[in-house]
Amino acid sequence: MYQIVKTEKLAEKIFLMEIERTRVARACQPGQFLNVKMEEVGERIPFTICDYKREKGTVTIVFHTIGAYTRQVSRLREG
Repeated sequence: MYQIVKTEKLAEKIFLMEIERTRVARACQPGQFLNVKMEEVGERIPFTICDYKREKGTVTIVFHTIGAYTRQVSRLREG
């Protein structure tokens, strides 16, 4: 599991999450996606990478909670 560095509620049902993903942060480009999988057996959901910090090794996603899966992701906390 990767560490969540920052979570923030930006508006009603819209969340920002900064995640430690060193390898992804080194190689990502604008417009690429980060696949998020909550459990060992489950589906992977693509989230657009909206920012990255190569030196810190983090990527940032912003998402709108629409279904059960994104609501579950929005409940995750830092650490």
